[in-house]
Amino acid sequence: MESHQTHGAPGGYTPHYRPKELCQALAGEWTAEDRRRALDHFGRGCPDCWQALDELARCEDADFPLDVTAGREGTVEPGAPVGRVLELCLALLATPGNHVARRQRFAELRSMEWHALTGACTTRDPDEKALAFRRLVLEESRRLSLRHRSYLVELLRTTVDELRDPWLKKRVPERADSLQALGLAYLADDLRVAGRTGQAREKLWEAKRLLNERPCDPEIYATYCEIEADFACARSDRSKTDSPRNDLSQASNFLALAEKYLRDYPIAERAADTLVRRGLLYMRLGNLASAIEAFGAALRAIPAGADPRLRLDALHHSAVAEVRRGGYAAAKRLLEEAKPLYGRHTLPQILVQRDWLWGLVYLDARLYAEAEEALRTAQRGFQRLGMAGDEAPVLTDLQKLYTLTGNLDALDAVRARLSQLTDRTDPVN
Repeated sequence: MESHQTHGAPGGYTPHYRPKELCQALAGEWTAEDRRRALDHFGRGCPDCWQALDELARCEDADFPLDVTAGREGTVEPGAPVGRVLELCLALLATPGNHVARRQRFAELRSMEWHALTGACTTRDPDEKALAFRRLVLEESRRLSLRHRSYLVELLRTTVDELRDPWLKKRVPERADSLQALGLAYLADDLRVAGRTGQAREKLWEAKRLLNERPCDPEIYATYCEIEADFACARSDRSKTDSPRNDLSQASNFLALAEKYLRDYPIAERAADTLVRRGLLYMRLGNLASAIEAFGAALRAIPAGADPRLRLDALHHSAVAEVRRGGYAAAKRLLEEAKPLYGRHTLPQILVQRDWLWGLVYLDARLYAEAEEALRTAQRGFQRLGMAGDEAPVLTDLQKLYTLTGNLDALDAVRARLSQLTDRTDPVN
């Protein structure tokens, strides 16, 4: 059997994958050794192994769709092994103890995951293929760590450590350093959320050092700036002095820098995501006009076929900002436009908040029956989710409604529930 030279294997060689063996490997449980071997080949652009994956995909049955480009920005060649490449990536992450699902819907891929996947499938250059596949593994590891923070931070750490591969450093030193810096920034953010602040700052500093040592990918530098903004927002949340606003201003500066790096970036969906983030930060600062402007810019930048969740984020949060400043007619238009997209959103609090927004729109229009139904649905939703801080304002809006309609029994019940929430959260009691 032919061999592919690798730097990490005993003797420097591991055997190539063949289509039948690869099919069996993808269907079975993977060990750490399986993971190392796959990275030795696919993560280094081995032409023979990528050819085996391509051959496997071209003789597939309907379980692995060959044309998954509908509704997504960018194209891949007919028959490109996108299904199998994504499955290979998830197999790498599903080693024993990680409990990672081995299937992922293409519609759930964010812009840079999709970009890395299509790059790995379409490029002929082994170095570019290796970089795209490594980026895909990193992005999927990041997605999984965000979803399962309790035990997958270490999976992300392992993925980042693997980016120190001497083969990558030798073949594409600048690109390898940028990719490693991105992984370190992701890891820093996960460690921050896990409460390991000291380790988080160390990793973020290491990422910054790598990015400043040589020219880097502007999208990766923009991502680093966004994570620095997240750190500044977290400091603001913890602060009990006058510094929170300074921290938020610093976060705004980092997001402005991220926008600058993405200004001419060819993936418009990625730049739009940063505009949504900046709009959310403006809302925290109380600058509703700037927030609405940022969300509007994001909507204009989102290309046809982009991830529908990104458009929903921009529409929904713009509606929130409009309601906060009394623009109920504008909020209604935004909610109407977002209506078919809400079914694709997986965050229950967003769906409950939608009901609250509709309740306020109906209340402004004096449609009291509709307002009561929407506000009651929102109140029960927040109560079910245990979000007392969000339930209380909805109860305040119900108080206003029942005062206007003269429903005194309902008003007394709402006041009793508000008092119960106040007693539960009052630190004196």
